[in-house]
Amino acid sequence: MSSVCEVSRKPRVLLIADQEPLGSYLSRVLAGYCLDVNVLDPQVCVDFVDAELSRNNYDMVLPTNNALTPASLQELVPQIKRRFPQTKMIVLSGYTPSEFVLDLKRHGIDDFLPLPLKAYDLLCRIQQLYPVPEEKTT
Repeated sequence: MSSVCEVSRKPRVLLIADQEPLGSYLSRVLAGYCLDVNVLDPQVCVDFVDAELSRNNYDMVLPTNNALTPASLQELVPQIKRRFPQTKMIVLSGYTPSEFVLDLKRHGIDDFLPLPLKAYDLLCRIQQLYPVPEEKTT
């Protein structure tokens, strides 16, 4: 799999997850894929997420339900998409009832991945959202 290292600027990712074990693991995987990753502690309030997104120009948000309850995810997702509509969002959750997933999709998430997940699956989804430009041959 090609890496986004080949693009001019590393996409900035805000990962909302408990630092251990999920946040630490995913931040290492994503950094190895040349993404600029910041892990946000889930103990912070929704207002802090908004402030963090306002201060930093994130390209993608990865909220997890290891960090937030399903109800908090349903509250947070529309707020982020309303304020930052261009920000890509992949929700990572072990809570997978179809109505929950459909509700998140109605609010504009770009993708949903069930936890536990394989890092390769997440990287493939990110690759779809940030494709590496093909080399031009002349």
